[in-house]
Amino acid sequence: MQQRDAERHLRPRRDRLVDLRAGPAHAGTAGFDTFDGDGTGTGVITINSNGVVVADNETSTATYSINRDCTGTVVFKDADGSIVHFNIYLSPSGNQIRFIATEPGSVIASTDTRVAR
Repeated sequence: MQQRDAERHLRPRRDRLVDLRAGPAHAGTAGFDTFDGDGTGTGVITINSNGVVVADNETSTATYSINRDCTGTVVFKDADGSIVHFNIYLSPSGNQIRFIATEPGSVIASTDTRVAR
C-alpha cells in the first residue's frame, strides 16, 4: 500500500483542470494507492483546490509497468472515466515512488511512501 503525500497545482482529472492562466492554484491532496504487483492497482483520493473540495474520496484504478532501472509509467482511471498518465521513479528500496504527470499542460507531481498494513 502506498500513502499519497502531495501538493498538486492542477487537479488530476482532465475534465476539470484548474486553469493556471488565471494565476497559481493552491491545492492539497490526501489518499492512498495500492499496487498489486501484477501491473494493476487501485486508489482513493481527496483533493482540495483553492479551498474547495473538488474530489471527495474519489476512487480510481491503475495500470503500471516498472523497468529494471526503477523507472516506469502508471495510468490512473477515475470512476468517471477520466485518465491521467505519469512517469514514475521508484527508490532502490521500493519504499517511495515519485510521480510526474505527462499530460500536456499538466503540472502534477507527488510522492507515495510505503506504509505497513
